[in-house]
Amino acid sequence: MKHFFTYLIFGLIFNVSSSQNNGDILLQSGVGILIENGATLTIEGNLELESNAIAFASMVTKGTINVQGISKYHRFVNSNENRNDLVAPPMANQSWSSFLSNDSGYNANHLFNNGNAVSPTYLFGPFEKGSTDDYLVYHTNDSATLNSGMGYRAATNTPLANGNGTTLIFTGSVVDTAVSVPILNETSGNYKEWNLVGNPYPAYIDVNAFFNHEVSPGVTNISLLNANSAAIYGYDGDNTDPSGSYWTITNQLEGPTAIAPGQGFFVSSENALAQIEFTPDMMMMRNSDDFIANRASQSYYLKLRASDTNNSALTSIYFNSNTSLGLDVGYDASLFGGNISDFALYSHLVEDNEGHPMTIQAFSNYNVNDVVVPLGCHGSQGTAITFELFEAELPNDLYVYLEDTLLQTFTLLNTDSYNITPTEDLNGAGRFYLRFSNDTLHTTDALAETIQIYTLHHQNLLNIDGVLQPNAIATIIDLQGRTIATHRLNHTSTTQSIDVSHLGTGIYIVKINNNSNTSTKKVIIN
Repeated sequence: MKHFFTYLIFGLIFNVSSSQNNGDILLQSGVGILIENGATLTIEGNLELESNAIAFASMVTKGTINVQGISKYHRFVNSNENRNDLVAPPMANQSWSSFLSNDSGYNANHLFNNGNAVSPTYLFGPFEKGSTDDYLVYHTNDSATLNSGMGYRAATNTPLANGNGTTLIFTGSVVDTAVSVPILNETSGNYKEWNLVGNPYPAYIDVNAFFNHEVSPGVTNISLLNANSAAIYGYDGDNTDPSGSYWTITNQLEGPTAIAPGQGFFVSSENALAQIEFTPDMMMMRNSDDFIANRASQSYYLKLRASDTNNSALTSIYFNSNTSLGLDVGYDASLFGGNISDFALYSHLVEDNEGHPMTIQAFSNYNVNDVVVPLGCHGSQGTAITFELFEAELPNDLYVYLEDTLLQTFTLLNTDSYNITPTEDLNGAGRFYLRFSNDTLHTTDALAETIQIYTLHHQNLLNIDGVLQPNAIATIIDLQGRTIATHRLNHTSTTQSIDVSHLGTGIYIVKINNNSNTSTKKVIIN
C-alpha cells in the first residue's frame, strides 16, 4: 500500500501497523508516528521532524523504518540570552563540519558564536571534566563527530526581543537500535562523577524505563548512578522553576515522566567506568515538555521555599512507603554537583547523614510523626528571608513546623510563613529544622536532638551542625572506650569541622556535651 502526504498536523498521533510506502513526510511540532512491531514504514522521499519551545515531533520505531531520502530533526535550542540549552543529536552519524555546512550553512548562521567572521568559535560542545571542568566550544575547523547518546551544551543567536531561541537542524539516520554510552567517575575535578549524555532517538523516552532497564543481569541503569544523585539532571534554560534553580531533577518521585527528543542531561557515575544504555523499548508517545513541567506526585509531599527580594530556592520532602529515613537510591537526590550557591535551601538526611545537600528527600509514611529534618540555608546578612510552603499535598492531621534553634521559635507552616532578617550570613545547616507531628507541637528544649554529627566522605573532616552553648565540648572515643581527642567547640557558629586526618580508619563514638544536653553519634572515619 502506498500513501503520499507532505505534513502531519500538530496534536495527532499516527499508528503504522502494516507495511506502508510514503513520499516526503514532515511531522510538525507535537505530531507523533508509531511504527508498531512487525510493521515497516518506507519513506521514498525525505523525513523531517519539527519542534518548538514546548512541543516536539516524535518518531517511535518499534518496527522498521526505511528512509530513502534525507532525515532531519529541527530541534529547538534556547538562545544565549536565555541561558543556553543541553541537547543531544536526535539523528545519527553526522559530523560537526556537515552540521555547520548543511542547508546552506543554516546552523552556522544560527549558532551563537564569538563574532569572528574568519575563524569563528561556536557555543556548541560537550562537557569536559577534570582539567577544565567546563563545556568545550567547537571551532569551525574542528573534526568532531556528533555522537548518539552524548550530550552537548548549545545556544542560538536569536535575541530575546525576537523570541527565546530557534531550531538547529540535525541530519543523519534514524536511530532504532540500542545505544550504549560510557559514564565515568574520575579521580580529580569538581565534577568527577558527572557525565553529559542525552536521548539518542527522535522520540520521547520513558524515564522509569530508562532507570529500570537492565544493562546486564541484575544491573540496571539506575544502579550504575551515584547513590546520592541517582537521578536525571536536566537544564531548564528558561528558569520557569519557581525554585530559582536552572536544574530540573527527575527521579522516581519528581520531575517529568518523559525525556524529549534531542534532550541532553547529566547523570552521575558510581563507578570509575560503566556503560548506561538506551533502547527502543524506552520510546513512548508524547508531544510536549523538555524538563519544564513537573508531573503530579502520587505521594504526599511538600515543597519548602526560601526567598528574598532577588532569589528563591526550593527543597522537596516526599512521604513514600518505599523509602526510609536514610538514603534511598532513586528517591533521594542531592544538588547538582553537590554545589551550593550564594542563596540556597536544602536538607540533610534524617539518618546516615554524610553532609550531602539533598534537594529531594523521601521517607516512609509510617515515619512521619515526630521526624526532624535538618535544613541548610545560605543567605546574606541583613537581607530579609521568607520560609513558606510553596506547594503541598499532606494529610489533614499532619502539622509541619519550621524550627529556628537559634531564636528558639517554632512556626506552623500549614498556616503561616516564617520571616527573618539574619544578623550574619547564613552558610550551612544547624540552625533550621523541619518537624512533623500529628499533634500540636509543644515547644520544649530540643537542642540535643538537633545536633548533627557526621563525617565528610574522603575529606578527613568531622562535621558538627547545630546551635551550641558556651563551653560545648566534642569528645572522640574509640570502640574500646578510650578517649582519643577532645575539642572545645565554637558556640558562635552553627556549623563547624574538626580535622580527623590523624585518626586511623575505623568506627568512633563522638559525644557532644552541650551544657545540660548530650548528643552521641557513631561515625566512620576513612
